Amino acid sequence: MGENKEIKEWYFLLFNNFSDSVFVNEWSDRTNFTGNFIDANDAACNQLGYTREELLQMSPSGIEIKFENPADISEILKMLLNNERAKWEGWFTRKDGIEIPVEVQNKLFFKNAKHYILSTVRDISDRKRAEKNLRKSEDKYRDLFQNANDASLLTDADDNLLEVNYKALELHGYSREELIGMSMYDLIPKENIHYFKEMIKEFKMNGGNEKFHVNTIAKDGKKLIVEVSASAIMEKNKYVGARTIVRDITDRIYSDIALRESEERYRYLVENSPNIIYSYSDKRGIIYNSSRVEDILGYSSHCFLEKPSFWFEYMHKDDHDKILKAVKDFSEGKHFNIEYRIKDKQGKWHWFEDRSISIINNTDEIIINGLATDITKRKLMEQEIREMSIRDQLTELYNRRGFITLAEQQLKSAKRANTRMTLLFLDSDGLKLINDTLGHEEGDKALFDTAEILRQTFRESDIIARIGGDEFAVLVVDSTNMNSTIITQRLQQNIDDFNSKKLKQYILSLSWGATIYEPDSGLTLDKLMSVADELMYIQKRAKQYFITHNYS
Repeated sequence: MGENKEIKEWYFLLFNNFSDSVFVNEWSDRTNFTGNFIDANDAACNQLGYTREELLQMSPSGIEIKFENPADISEILKMLLNNERAKWEGWFTRKDGIEIPVEVQNKLFFKNAKHYILSTVRDISDRKRAEKNLRKSEDKYRDLFQNANDASLLTDADDNLLEVNYKALELHGYSREELIGMSMYDLIPKENIHYFKEMIKEFKMNGGNEKFHVNTIAKDGKKLIVEVSASAIMEKNKYVGARTIVRDITDRIYSDIALRESEERYRYLVENSPNIIYSYSDKRGIIYNSSRVEDILGYSSHCFLEKPSFWFEYMHKDDHDKILKAVKDFSEGKHFNIEYRIKDKQGKWHWFEDRSISIINNTDEIIINGLATDITKRKLMEQEIREMSIRDQLTELYNRRGFITLAEQQLKSAKRANTRMTLLFLDSDGLKLINDTLGHEEGDKALFDTAEILRQTFRESDIIARIGGDEFAVLVVDSTNMNSTIITQRLQQNIDDFNSKKLKQYILSLSWGATIYEPDSGLTLDKLMSVADELMYIQKRAKQYFITHNYS
């Protein structure tokens, strides 16, 4: 008796500490889910908002069960009668009237000459919400997604496949119905699962983009080597899934192996490659590098063979940690792809992209075959691009490129938010006369003063630009409750205030044209600028300019 009591206590403890809701109800009518609840755990009470006493006075119909597919009810009943576990999805209604999506597993059991149904219920609100968010852009991208050259996968927070394209089906040999719902781990060979899980864990923590190589297994048992590019999908700083592109590189990897087996063919290809191909031993350092190293860096390939630390010594000291980490990674069987700098024989720095091609794990040493590509020109180009500013150097306003880029974004936002905007196209009157009579230095000052007046007139959120020469443009963001006449009056007042101070040898004058952007107009930025430009020239032709110069 004491032993039975202890077992019963353990059962009760386990029952009430189970994270999913558990219900037990009588089952007398084989055509539906009638019969009062006779037991429910704490999770069930919390999930539905009822006390246990309230639940035990109710039947499943009392919580208004809705099936995701009502046609499945008969199949569920049939499975229960066949003593099979039934699994389905639907909705339960809480005491406060809120419907919650649930995943339910039912099992029939017989006790004391009565039939009972044991139901385990899991709240899948987070999963349903994630699925909804992940499928929002499905229609827009489906064609591109389905017809991509590489396999594309969409996974949820638990690494289950939500969507796959045709290439993914072809790559792994499964039908769409088989792959959807499958775990990513089902596609990984058992010996690689631990490594893959650690990699995915780090990827989820970083919440960014990752690129790595991994072994997978097809339906027919064929092992594949793939290159994976994964992008995390975050919702309120929470990982909810990933978009993944998978490229089969099996043939490429096996080609490398075949090249090693044929020394003559391998050497011909290696020595004629534009890249530096090398082999590195964790015990002996560099044991081979192609002659291309001499063409790029000016050092004989023998320098590296005679002194294995040569490469490391001529590397930029800020990149040493990258190399040490790469050595540690490949000693653990991990591939790497890094960038670093090497000084050539003339003292010039070269940028290299260095990536592992294959790792040979022998009994007494590990050898990695790698490919180092000179990317110096690419780095210089990237630097030039970074240095290209979207700002006008003289006025520090946006330049034409900056204006168009930002204005295009604002047009899209205004269309979504259904807000009006005002575009002004302005021209500095008499700038040529200022340049001709006072010099270009004064002309530059006039342009700078004009920019200052525009800053005073418009808000920080508005986009102000000098788009070339004496021409300016302003996009007044969200002018729904603003009158363009008031805007231009304020601008003229600021110009008049500047001129009244008589602090400069010139006076400022602007001509402008203003046009309204309505979100339902369908007008492009080019069309808006063209209309405003035309209105500006109408005003300019109608004005007479009097510029007073003080030469004393």
